[in-house]
Amino acid sequence: NQLVLKIDQVISKNENTLSQSTELYSDKRALIDSDIIQEVFDNMGEEGFYDLIKIYLEDVQGILNRLKDAAKNRDPDIFIHASHKYAGGAAVLGFLQANDLAREMETLSRNQQFNDAIARVDELEFIHKRTLVALRAKYPRLKKWFLATQDSDIHALLI
Repeated sequence: NQLVLKIDQVISKNENTLSQSTELYSDKRALIDSDIIQEVFDNMGEEGFYDLIKIYLEDVQGILNRLKDAAKNRDPDIFIHASHKYAGGAAVLGFLQANDLAREMETLSRNQQFNDAIARVDELEFIHKRTLVALRAKYPRLKKWFLATQDSDIHALLI
């Protein structure tokens, strides 16, 4: 599958770029690294890019739900897996703040600081929604896919 091969190429290129980014946003890293997302767009082409975003939107809400359930059920193993998966998706697309926070949550959980990690779930969800709004502003064509999500909070932010 060519889409999977392109995603793997983008992941490999962006792992180093992501850790070296210096773009700032309100005294923090940017919500979205424009260079990374443009590279994804350039490497995958327009349709591949929009397909990747669609796949991300379909998967990410389930990941956030698993994080919330793992926090509620106090299951660090599922929490670690879900935060790791969330961070990976955010890294591929250059979602800097979301990636940073998800990685921090994973690290806290691995270091036996589960209470500190689960205390950040709402913050991750907030950053996630801000990131989607910023992405939607940059790529207006995404509106139809955002509206196809099951998250009414996202709908309210985008309409």
